[in-house]
Amino acid sequence: MKRTLHLVSTCLTVLVLLPTLLSAQQRGGLALLLRDLLSVIELDNTTHEAHFIGGEQLDALSGAFIAAVGPQLATVPLGSPGGGLSFTFDERTGAFLRSSEVFGSIYSERALTVGRSKWNAGISFQSAEYDSFGDFQLGNGDIRFQLRHQDVAPIAEFGNPELEEDVIGAALAIELSTETTVLFFTYGISDKFDVSVAVPFVSVDMVARADLEILRLESECANPELAGEENCTHRFPLSSPDLVRTGDATAFVARGGSASGIGDIVVRGKYRFRDAPGGGMAFGVDLRLATGEEEELIGTGGTSTRLFLVGSREWDKLSPHFNLGYTFSNAGGDLITALSDEINYSFGMLYAATPRVTIGADFVGRQLLDAPSFVPGIENFNLNQGSPDDRSGGLPVFLPNLQATTDDIDVLLGAFGVRFNPTGNLLVSLNIVSSLSNDGLEDEDLIPVLAVDYSF
Repeated sequence: MKRTLHLVSTCLTVLVLLPTLLSAQQRGGLALLLRDLLSVIELDNTTHEAHFIGGEQLDALSGAFIAAVGPQLATVPLGSPGGGLSFTFDERTGAFLRSSEVFGSIYSERALTVGRSKWNAGISFQSAEYDSFGDFQLGNGDIRFQLRHQDVAPIAEFGNPELEEDVIGAALAIELSTETTVLFFTYGISDKFDVSVAVPFVSVDMVARADLEILRLESECANPELAGEENCTHRFPLSSPDLVRTGDATAFVARGGSASGIGDIVVRGKYRFRDAPGGGMAFGVDLRLATGEEEELIGTGGTSTRLFLVGSREWDKLSPHFNLGYTFSNAGGDLITALSDEINYSFGMLYAATPRVTIGADFVGRQLLDAPSFVPGIENFNLNQGSPDDRSGGLPVFLPNLQATTDDIDVLLGAFGVRFNPTGNLLVSLNIVSSLSNDGLEDEDLIPVLAVDYSF
C-alpha cells in the first residue's frame, strides 16, 4: 500500500511539473561508472610502481557490462500508447459510438483503434529495482573477476618477473533502479488507422562497490621467510581518498551516480485490415528513436523498427488478444555498439466485470537474439614455484573470472490489473507486473504500474 501511494503521488507531481521534468537532464556518466570505479584502485609504491588494470582490461570489463545491461535497461516495455477506449463514427447519427465495452490492456495491443478524429492522452508510471542478471545476483558480489598485472618487463629484455603473476581479485556488487514516467498520445486518422507516440522520462540510480583482495601468487610475500607487510611488493595504501583498506591485502572502492532525462521515444502506426467484434486483425509498426542518452543508460544510441500483427476478438464480456512481431535493430551508438534483433510476442485476456471495471492479464515476451551477455567463468592463473629464469614449474591456480559472451535471452513478464472508468472518458489503471523468467535483467519483486488516460 505504501508503494502504491508513492506511485499515485508521483504521477500527480509529474502532471504538475511535467514541462520542467522534460527539459531537465542530469548527466552522471553511468555507462562509464564501472570503468571509473576500477580506475581509482591504487597500491603503494614500494620496490617498484604497482601496475594493475591496464586500459584495455578496463575497457573490456566495463564494455561487457554496458553491452549486456544497457540495451535491456533502455528498452523496458513502455506499455500500449493506444489507450483503453475506442470509438467508431456513426455516419447516420453523426456521433461517436463506443466500439467495445471492454477497456484495453496496459501492455498488449488490441486490433481496435481509437476512432476517426479522436484523441487519447495519458501518463503512466512504474519503478523497478533490479536484483539479478541471468545467473548473477547483482547485489551480493556474484560478479567476480581478476585484475591482472600489466606486462611492464618484456621477457625478451628481463625475463618475466614473478611479481607480474600477482592478481587483484574483485567481487562486484551493484544496486540499480529506475523510475519511468511515460506520456502517450494517440490520434485516429480514420476508423481503421491511428498513430501514437510514447515519450518516456527515465530516472536511473546506480551504486557499485568492488571488494578487492591482492592475491600474491608470485611476489616475495608468497615466501614465508619474508612475511610481513613491509616486505610486500604489492599492498594497498594506508590512506587513500577513493579506496578503503580493510585488511593486510583487502580493500574496497565504491561509487554511485544518477541520471534522468527523456528516453528513446516510440512512434507507432496501427492499421486494422479485418473487422470483427472486439477488433479483428491489425498490422502495426513501431519506430524507436535514439533520443535517450546512451552514456546515462536511458537510451540505446540507435534506432529499431518493430513490425507486429495484432489479433483480438470479443464475446460478450470476454476479449482475448495476441501480438506477434519482430524488431530490426541497427548498429547502436558509440557505447552500446550492438543492438539485438528481437522476437516479440504477447497474449492476454480482458473481462468486463462491470460497465466501469475491466480486469485483465497479459503475458509479454521478448527473445533478444545473439544479445551481449556475461557468464561466470574460471580461468587458470599459473603459479610458478621456480626462479624467474625457469618458468616451467608452474602449478595451476583456478580463479573465477567474468566472461563476455552472446546468447539468445528470453525475457517474459506477467501483468495483472484493473482499469476503472470513474467518469466520462477517463480511465484509471493499476497493474502488477512480475518477471516470469530468470534471463537477462530482472526485478524479482512485483512492480506496480499506475496509468491514467483520457479520450476526447
